[in-house]
Amino acid sequence: MPLNAAEACHAASAEEVATWLGTDSATGLTAVEADRRARLHGPNALPDEPGPGAFSLLLKQIRDPLVAVLLAGVIVLNAVIGYVQESRARQALDALARMVHTQATVVREGIGLRIAAEALVPGDVVELTAGNQVPADLRLLGAQLLETDESALTGESVPVAKTTGPLPERTPLADRVNMAYSGTMVTRGTGRALVTATGAGTQLGAIQRLVATSGTVATPLTRKLAGFSKQLSTGIVAVAALAFAVGLLRRSPVPEMSTAAVALAVGAIPEGLPAAVSIVLAIGVVRMSRRRSVVRNLPAVETLPDRSASSAVCAGVSGAMRTSRPSRGTTVRRRSSGGVTGPESPIAAAFRGPVPGVRDLGLAERVLSPLCAPRPASFTPVTENAGRERR
Repeated sequence: MPLNAAEACHAASAEEVATWLGTDSATGLTAVEADRRARLHGPNALPDEPGPGAFSLLLKQIRDPLVAVLLAGVIVLNAVIGYVQESRARQALDALARMVHTQATVVREGIGLRIAAEALVPGDVVELTAGNQVPADLRLLGAQLLETDESALTGESVPVAKTTGPLPERTPLADRVNMAYSGTMVTRGTGRALVTATGAGTQLGAIQRLVATSGTVATPLTRKLAGFSKQLSTGIVAVAALAFAVGLLRRSPVPEMSTAAVALAVGAIPEGLPAAVSIVLAIGVVRMSRRRSVVRNLPAVETLPDRSASSAVCAGVSGAMRTSRPSRGTTVRRRSSGGVTGPESPIAAAFRGPVPGVRDLGLAERVLSPLCAPRPASFTPVTENAGRERR
């Protein structure tokens, strides 16, 4: 396969990509070849970055300059609170990650197999259907009404219709409609594609590398506490030195003035401030957990609503805060059932199953067009038992 061919698959025909990858697009790879490529390329999974250990989490809580001069009891209290909360958050996130297992339908030796996405290798032939998560970066071989939700990758707010023809080499990522990228969702249709990149070699892996190299930014509360700690420490040292100097001018014994200066410095330190801040943030973490939100770091609570730095959280059209799975509110039951044809969209899937509190309005006619997001459904005017017209 030519150098950087995986990045230019969109600019070649499907047959050329299959040739580069040494794959028969009809029968896929043999089991022996798939095993060989799995050993060569590694698993189709993003590398698991090792998280901080228990001791690192403990040390993280005592890096503040003010905490460094606190008494041992206050330091331990502050550290234990933060350690317990962040450990619980990390354990919850790890548990959620273990619950998510992406599956893929791969064609090997002409047979469709359902395997874990981690076992995919470049050159595999993958089948896609509505509702699937794209398991790797793919070059489409065939697409029937195929659309994918790429909001998490490109910010596109509506599903993108896919094709199979080659595109110009300099086509932007968001316009490469003959590709399907790892982490996106198939919202409609079916397709068949070649795996061109797996694991860290995918576009999602590139984003992970950028995130890993970005530095951490202190929150406003953390910056203010650090500035206050430095100013307070400077002031305490200055006052203690002044008291010691005045004592010497009054010819007081040096040992007594040294003890008095140290006592003044220790007494001026607000020992309970770091612990109080940690307790308040920990309370915020507990309240957020009751609302099914996991907070990894305690200072992050101050950026969330509920008596903190913001009063509302707004989501843009990119859908970055969506779950990518629509749900329903109130459903109206119809007396005469209507059929829905064609591939089922996520919108239509959201209307299946029982719903508490459904009202029977006695509608006589049925929906004429199926629900196919993002296109609006067509309805006909109907008349209730009470004589009111609805659509």
